Amino acid sequence: MKLEQKHIDLMKSCESGATIWGYGDALLAREIQKFDPSFLKFIGNDELGKYDPEVEKLTGAERMPYFGLILQPDGMAYVERWEGERTMKFYEIHDPYYALIKATDKADAEKVYIESVADTDDYENFQEDEIREVERDYALVMFSQIQDHDGTCAGYDFISKAFHDPDFKLLKMDGSL
Repeated sequence: MKLEQKHIDLMKSCESGATIWGYGDALLAREIQKFDPSFLKFIGNDELGKYDPEVEKLTGAERMPYFGLILQPDGMAYVERWEGERTMKFYEIHDPYYALIKATDKADAEKVYIESVADTDDYENFQEDEIREVERDYALVMFSQIQDHDGTCAGYDFISKAFHDPDFKLLKMDGSL
């Protein structure tokens, strides 16, 4: 199973706690629970009154909520990674030096290239064919091939953490620099 935007939206709505009244939301919550049980804390109706004064007033004759939810730190981290992946774009530059850059837009990618790769302030005139946006999956495959100074490929933990870190912008650059 794979989470979709609707799951992320439900998780975001539970950040400060939420009472789940609808069947559709209850199903989504259970799907999230199957995906990773550490993302949400489920609160039963017997305990829910402590968190939601409206539930505390119910006698049982009225429509009862399914349960309460509170987004947990692991769930929040997943939401942040999800949203970071959706806002970041990937750019590849081949000339004068190769670079694979993660940035919010083309201007940001050019800035990273000038500051980190070209190491000059006077290269301001990028041509359309010099910098191109690439797909996320392509960028991940290219980034996963990086090697350290002795030729050893980087491990999964490093690749995953760095690729999803919005502050890690220069993914790959010309080895001759």
